Amino acid sequence: MASNKTRVSRTPGNRIVYLYTKKVGKAPKSACGVCPGRLRGIRAVRPKVLMRLSKTKKHVSRAYGGSLCGSAAL
Repeated sequence: MASNKTRVSRTPGNRIVYLYTKKVGKAPKSACGVCPGRLRGIRAVRPKVLMRLSKTKKHVSRAYGGSLCGSAAL
């Protein structure tokens, strides 16, 4: 299982500390099964964050916008 990401930061008191960031999300793949890449125009976030996003950030305004890529939807 992948671990959470960390980054090094300097505080105003001149200490070096770790900041624990979240895991990196991935954009969904196309449902056509032919195109190798990920869907464009859709936020690449973790599933829990995806629930809180508005509908406009989870699809593109085209028929089959959130599941098929542009070339497969034509």
